[in-house]
Amino acid sequence: SLRMAVPADANPPQEAVAPAGAILRTVAENTRFGDQFLLDRLDLSCARDPLRVEMAWRRTIPDTTPYTIAVHLTDGTGTILDKFDFRSKEQARRPDAGHAWSDALIIPSARIPATATTLAIGIYDDSMRLLAVKHGRTDWGGRRLLVPLAPCAAEGGTPSPAFPPEALKPE
Repeated sequence: SLRMAVPADANPPQEAVAPAGAILRTVAENTRFGDQFLLDRLDLSCARDPLRVEMAWRRTIPDTTPYTIAVHLTDGTGTILDKFDFRSKEQARRPDAGHAWSDALIIPSARIPATATTLAIGIYDDSMRLLAVKHGRTDWGGRRLLVPLAPCAAEGGTPSPAFPPEALKPE
C-alpha cells in the first residue's frame, strides 16, 4: 500500500531531510524477529533521494536486553555495500504506547551505491547474536529480512522491475 511520509523523530540523527509528502510503500508486515520483536510494518520511500525507512515495532515478550537494528544496503548477491546499524528508540517510546514504538532512518542518496538492490534488516544483541526472522524473504540462514530497495516508481506505485510483485509478498 502507498502512503505519505509523516514526520518522525529519527534515530540515528538524520543526515538528510526527506521531502514533505514523500510517497512510501509498505514492503513488509507482521515479521517476527526471534520471540522478542514483531515488525508490524516496514515502509520505504519510492524515491532514493533520500531513501526513507520507517519501521513500526512491538516487543512481544518482556525483556530489558538492549538490541541493535541492523540496516544494510546490499547488492544482488547479498554483499553489504553500506551499513546503518543503530540502537532502537524502544527505550524512548511514549509511555502511552506500551510495547509499541517506531524508528525512522533517512539514507542520503550519496550513500546509496548504484549497485544497491536490497535493504536487509536484522536485530542483534550485545553478543552480536542475530535473531531469527520468522516471516518473509531472508538470507544469512534466516537471520536477515530482505526487501526490495526501490519498491515502486516515483509516482505510479509500480514495483521495481528488479523485484516483481511476488517478491514484495512474504513467503
